[in-house]
Amino acid sequence: MRPAFGEEASWFATSMKEVQSALGDQHDGVVARATVRELAVQAHQAGDNAFSFGILYERDACRAPELEDQAWRAWKQASRPKYSKWMR
Repeated sequence: MRPAFGEEASWFATSMKEVQSALGDQHDGVVARATVRELAVQAHQAGDNAFSFGILYERDACRAPELEDQAWRAWKQASRPKYSKWMR
């Protein structure tokens, strides 16, 4: 992007990659928790101990707010006027 639009566009692209990465990590956690929960239910129904699944679920759930904050901070950085002025 830099050759066509300049340094600001390059910084914007880098910042947006950080947003995408943070949102991807957060989404991966959502999907993982749903999968872990389903596995726990299956284990319980089979008469197995599902405690370990609960620990995995909670561990990931505790990380979710941190990932959401990371995504928000990355978005605030990427949407700063100095990074988006090249689009005007």
